[in-house]
Amino acid sequence: MRCVATARAALGFAAAALVGGCAPRALSPPPVGERRDAPPLVAALDVYDAGPSAVRSTGSLRVSGSPSADFGATVVAGLGLRFDAVAGPFSTPVFALACRTGIECRGFAPSRGRVYVDEGATWEPLLAEILRGRVPRLPDAVPSGSWNTLAGAPVLALANRKGWEERIDFSPEGDRPARVFLGRAGRRPDVEIRYGELGPPVGGHPFPRRVVLWIEDPGRAYEIVFRRVEPVPPGLDPGLFSLTVSPEIPEERVGGSDTWVNEDLPLWPLPRGEAERPP
Repeated sequence: MRCVATARAALGFAAAALVGGCAPRALSPPPVGERRDAPPLVAALDVYDAGPSAVRSTGSLRVSGSPSADFGATVVAGLGLRFDAVAGPFSTPVFALACRTGIECRGFAPSRGRVYVDEGATWEPLLAEILRGRVPRLPDAVPSGSWNTLAGAPVLALANRKGWEERIDFSPEGDRPARVFLGRAGRRPDVEIRYGELGPPVGGHPFPRRVVLWIEDPGRAYEIVFRRVEPVPPGLDPGLFSLTVSPEIPEERVGGSDTWVNEDLPLWPLPRGEAERPP
């Protein structure tokens, strides 16, 4: 099936399709198959998510309707993340994002001439886990089911009391996650994360070569290809997770603003309302 990427004015990028074709219009996880025990899958997920806790990486980012940009990222679990993207033959800065865990995220798009401020760093936990090559976990979630797909791959479902569900589809061998679905209970998932084949280990832990994040609303995919990943060395300056720009650049507080909803900034999708904020 051919798919045509819609051109967008995302930070000066032009149109391009994702690897493997366009992402699905509506997320539809494969149906439930034969039931199986959850504890071995929980243990396998815990092993995979055990590390690395702090990494820095370089690679490429492609957003739906955009060609690739080069990025550099640093993530330290529980502290924050920094993500800088450049594009074109002159490595022109197109986006910078700095998050302090639980405090705030600040994103700067030079072409927009403004800084976007997300108080509370709403999406930082999701982005940090993806950039660490790990699986985002729902707070206080417990197993709600486990089974094999019709093709025989293991699946683990988790849920919490806030009404959020998470489904982890493992590789056929059951040793690593292949896809993760996140969303409200009883609805189609809002988010899908696909993990590609493993690259070289990082700090003795497996790490994917590629991760694709699909956000159902506003219908956008983000493909991250890791070229180089290494543990963060000791002595990291925490100031890296603070974004400094000229005080003359205006700021916009995000969350519910129609202006913000229509912004097409990479790696910072924000829900439309408080009820839909991630868990």
